[in-house]
Amino acid sequence: MKHLSNKIAFVFCLLLVASFAFAASEAEYKKLSKSWTLNADGSQEFRYNMELTLFTHTAMNSTYGESFIVYNPAYQTLKINESYTKQKNGNVVRTPDNAFVEVLPAAAANAPAYNGLKEMVVVHTGLELGATIYLDYTITTKPGYLSALDIYQGIEQTSPVKECKLTISVPDSKTLNYHLSNLSTKPAISANGGQKVYSWTLRNIPAMSHWADRYYLDSPLLAANTYASPKEMAETLTKQMDVAKSLPLLKTLAETITQGATSDLARLKAVYAYIQNSYAHTALGLSATGYKLRPIEDVINSAYGTDAELVNVFQGLLKALGIKSEVCAILPATDATGMGLHNALLYVKAEADGQTFLLSASADRTKLASDARQYYPALNLATGEILAAAPQSAAISAKAEISLGEKPEASIDAKISNFFLDIEGNTAKAITAGDKDAKTNASANATALSYKQTLATEKAGDYTLVSLPDFPFSAAHSNWAAGTGRDILLTLPVAYDESYEYHIVLGGKTLCTPTTNVKRSNAIGSVEISIRPKADGATVKRTLKFAKTQIQPKEYAAYLDLMRTWGDKNYMQVLVK
Repeated sequence: MKHLSNKIAFVFCLLLVASFAFAASEAEYKKLSKSWTLNADGSQEFRYNMELTLFTHTAMNSTYGESFIVYNPAYQTLKINESYTKQKNGNVVRTPDNAFVEVLPAAAANAPAYNGLKEMVVVHTGLELGATIYLDYTITTKPGYLSALDIYQGIEQTSPVKECKLTISVPDSKTLNYHLSNLSTKPAISANGGQKVYSWTLRNIPAMSHWADRYYLDSPLLAANTYASPKEMAETLTKQMDVAKSLPLLKTLAETITQGATSDLARLKAVYAYIQNSYAHTALGLSATGYKLRPIEDVINSAYGTDAELVNVFQGLLKALGIKSEVCAILPATDATGMGLHNALLYVKAEADGQTFLLSASADRTKLASDARQYYPALNLATGEILAAAPQSAAISAKAEISLGEKPEASIDAKISNFFLDIEGNTAKAITAGDKDAKTNASANATALSYKQTLATEKAGDYTLVSLPDFPFSAAHSNWAAGTGRDILLTLPVAYDESYEYHIVLGGKTLCTPTTNVKRSNAIGSVEISIRPKADGATVKRTLKFAKTQIQPKEYAAYLDLMRTWGDKNYMQVLVK
């Protein structure tokens, strides 16, 4: 089984993250400028300049009271060009020296190898309603630290932007791969002293929506890089993943980890559990570490690592065991054009006992990766091939024979797509926990479960409300249906395809739930629910099928109609007397 069932309120991490933006904006960026320069000697410069006017006390005291700048002083130099506040009356309050506070980034805590990283906290002073914050800084990177220019930049901010300028400068000898998604603005291209300069000027950019989504696929995004090819991009990491010199250590460790395992699947599970449970996870992405991985020996001996480092140990152990595996990097945009490794999420694709598994360095990252591959392409690091997005089967079907005696019980036969399950079998075990004689049969794409379950009931006098069995990952338990409308795309985890059939034996009781025949069908999908009495019993059928997973704002009402019908508790339980 490839995937976990628990929902992550995600957002790829390799992805755009939304914050609340209110009808009356807290603040407004009068100007926002970001520029990236790759010099001929391999050094780089990033310059950031903002003018931000504050309108509310929340903006002044919380949201925008500080700015945070992370850099690596061993290879990078931070220069604050300007930092001051212009108050409403024109008075200028310059940021004092003691308002520049340098700290260790939280993600680098308990990771000595990365304790050299710094986070400059700029505490803005002189704030008042109507004041404008001015911040201008430059980060200069030494030659050799970064192998290419690699940019992943969300355009929308937590407040509206009146004018945004984005500039990229590269040597004439370099090709810039770039893509500005969800905006039609073309770059102005010019030449300047042996450099090609690409610039975009964007105006009146609205604030991020306050509506949550998993991926924000309709949000504007700039991606750009100077890798000569996807293969060269892949080699940035694969040249650090050669396990040949680490093989003796890996073989010894792998044999210890998998002792007693009699199949490749059992060995894979043992190694995956070891990676999850034996290391502290350091929450630093590739861009924060300069796209560098520590040697396998250092990671193993220190018992901590970044996700990329732990994936490297993972694939090394699998290779030592002779289990076919390869590392891939998810590129967090639907179009791979211009996408580099800046926000990439690594995972291991492994094959064992006729099944293929997608696994990352932790349960959460595995879920994140499996969800993201529904929509995002990936880079195979071994071949340099760009892999298209790979939607998964999301079918759930179940039949239940229910007897309503003193203790209502159901005998259930279900078939569940492995998308909803995890390789350890924990989700399947949780579902069948009440039956020690339950049977589980996993295949390449789905898992069959056969088990008995005591049903939840509520009593009120002579009446009993009996809950019909379903699964925690059903769309009925999704939290994506809320409100009455939204202003951005809604992206569902998968195209739900659910079918339930319940045969109920009343055992002398009287069915009080009325005969029901509900049908809803629109461009989003369809719902059918029927509750029909029969001699000494009843039959309940529930089916849900989505035709699409990306719901446009104008389609949201149709989506809500399906979801609210599907999740209506009146159709998920029966009343008897």
